Amino acid sequence: MVFCSDEFNMIFLVNPKCGSTAIRNFLINNVKDIQILQEIINDYDKYDKNHNNAKNAIEMCKSLGKNYNAYFSFTTIRNPWSKMISLYFFDRPDKNNNPWYYNDVYDESSAFANNFNKWLSEIDISRFVGITAETFIVFNGKRFVTKIYPIETFTIKQLMKDLTSYNQKNGIHTPSIYFDTNQILPFINCTEHDHYSTYYSKESIEKIRNYFAGDIKIGGYCFEEMC
Repeated sequence: MVFCSDEFNMIFLVNPKCGSTAIRNFLINNVKDIQILQEIINDYDKYDKNHNNAKNAIEMCKSLGKNYNAYFSFTTIRNPWSKMISLYFFDRPDKNNNPWYYNDVYDESSAFANNFNKWLSEIDISRFVGITAETFIVFNGKRFVTKIYPIETFTIKQLMKDLTSYNQKNGIHTPSIYFDTNQILPFINCTEHDHYSTYYSKESIEKIRNYFAGDIKIGGYCFEEMC
C-alpha cells in the first residue's frame, strides 16, 4: 500500500514488519482525505496489495497526475535483528522454508521444521519486499523519501512537526491539526516469541549486521550491547 493525503501533503510508504499496521490504522482513522493509491489507479493488479517501494509509489503518483517529489514522504525501519525474528514467526516457514501465504506449496504440518538460524542461512533475504531501507526507498543510486523513522522512537507528534516544517519550507499550507498528536500507537500484528537475542547464533548476528548495514547506520541499532 501507498498512503497519500493531499490535505497534509504527505505520502506514507508501508515497510513490512516495521510497525506499519499501526500507522496505517492511524491514518485511516484520523486523516480525513487519506487515500490508498493502489485503490484509485487503473492498473491495480500491477502492484503489491500490501507493500510497495518508492519506485512503485512514484509510478503510481505519475499515473494519477501527482508529483511524488512535492510530497513529504516517510517510512519506518526497525532493528533488523528484531525484524527478522518477527518475520520468521510471522511466516511460520515449512520444511522447505515456504511461508504460510504461499498457499499452493505450503506444508502446514511441517511449520517451523527449521529453526531460526537454519532458516536464515538458507533463505534469500532479498526476496522480501522492502527488507532493507536501500531496497525500499533507493533506486538509481538516489534516496526517494523525505524522512525515515526508526519505529522504536516514532511518534505522531514528531511526524507532524517534521511535516509542518517541510511544508513551510516549500511554501505549502498545512491545515490545522484536527486529531490528538499525543496519542500512542498500539502494536498490531505482533508475533509471540522470546526476546530476539535468544535466537541468534554468532554467524546469524553477523549476517544481519552485514546485510542491514544501511538500516543499522540510519537507526543507530545494535545487537544488544554490541555496537
